[in-house]
Amino acid sequence: MEVHLPHQRRWCKALIFAPAGHGKTCLLGTAQEDERTFPMAFLDFESGYESLAGLDIDIFPIRSWRDADQIYEALLDGAVKKVGGEEIDFSEYRSVGIDSISEWHRWALLNILEEQGPNRKNPDLIEQGDYGVAAVQMRRTLRKYRDLPMHVFYAAHAKQADMPREGRITLPDMSGQLAEEVAGLVSVSGYLALSTNGDGEEERVLLMRNYPKYRVKARTKWGGDVPDELVEPTISELLDILGYSENGGKKKKRRK
Repeated sequence: MEVHLPHQRRWCKALIFAPAGHGKTCLLGTAQEDERTFPMAFLDFESGYESLAGLDIDIFPIRSWRDADQIYEALLDGAVKKVGGEEIDFSEYRSVGIDSISEWHRWALLNILEEQGPNRKNPDLIEQGDYGVAAVQMRRTLRKYRDLPMHVFYAAHAKQADMPREGRITLPDMSGQLAEEVAGLVSVSGYLALSTNGDGEEERVLLMRNYPKYRVKARTKWGGDVPDELVEPTISELLDILGYSENGGKKKKRRK
């Protein structure tokens, strides 16, 4: 067990949620442009990394629990491991991006079905109990990744739900209580919206505070202040406003 002062926090833990096509993957990719988060290990669950084409970033396709566990252990230990025939020094990574936890959750459900389906009356039916099992698996794994000694950025799809006394709200696309709980695991939960500015141009806006119809929040240092939103956000800007100012926002050269 370690004891530390509040100002000694070093790592940002953030969740970005939005519908497909709003730019979540690109936003996570901007971590590769800031030396506080460079280099990033990008864990891909969606095969949607085409939007990162041209960016020099290490992408790890995750297609099994074994893949996810191996990458986690390598990041935790800072080990040199061979991945796809290439030796990678995992101690170099300063951040990890996970795209997306919504797809990861669906994948966990399908994995249960693949293992147990052949013994069921209907091998293609996800049963009620499967949601509970998958939720526990996700809670355990998301916390493990969150607690890594590095910056951690989750992406998630968005969904709408009717809540008592609140009406219809937008929150991360996870089943059951996990949709509410996942925001509690991170320092920042932001919704990436698409908007039109005064010139009629489309822009991305990260909602972070004072939007009661969205499950957003942002923690900052004592006495600090966070804007309600960021227009055309980057990871650098997010770290700056949250007080993670160590090393500034300078771009670092790609490691050899």
